[in-house]
Parts: sequence; C-alpha cells; structure tokens
Amino acid sequence: MSLPSMFSVGQSEAICEICGGTVGPLEQKVQTQKRTMHRECFKCAICDVPLTVGACALDHSLCRYVGPLWFCNTHMMLGSGEKYQKMKQKRGGAK
Repeated sequence: MSLPSMFSVGQSEAICEICGGTVGPLEQKVQTQKRTMHRECFKCAICDVPLTVGACALDHSLCRYVGPLWFCNTHMMLGSGEKYQKMKQKRGGAK
C-alpha cells in the first residue's frame, strides 16, 4: 500500500454546500442535515455570526431558490420573504 492511499482510507473530499468549494478530509468542517460545509462558511446568511449545530436553522423555502442557507437564533424567526430582503440589502441590492 502506498503512503498516500494509506492516509486516504475512509476519508474523502466533500463539496461545501455554501461556497461550492472542496472540503478536504483534514479541513475543519460542519456536518448537519446530511450537508457538509467549511467551518468558516457556516455562518448566518444575514449577519455573518458564526453558527453552531443546534443553535441555527435552515430555511427550506429559500433553499429551493438560493440554495441552502442557515440563520442564527435572531434571524431564524423571520419569514422567508423578510430574510430574502435582508440578504438583498446586505449584498447592496434593492432595499
């Protein structure tokens, strides 16, 4: 067995659900709801506060339109339309 294959057994790369980049086996990652993300990508889509599993929420309605995005305790309670408007404002879109 070669050295590279010895270290890659059972470890595979995944795709970050948020940025679309590769998540290597040695990178810090978060796995929740059958999705994998870079640790640094796992933050509120509105205020950028770092999130922890169990203290955030995925908006399934928005997921269909803009992909999987998670929200902090403060923003998870907003309706999908209000979340979308706040995200547009953050990006400098229509206010």
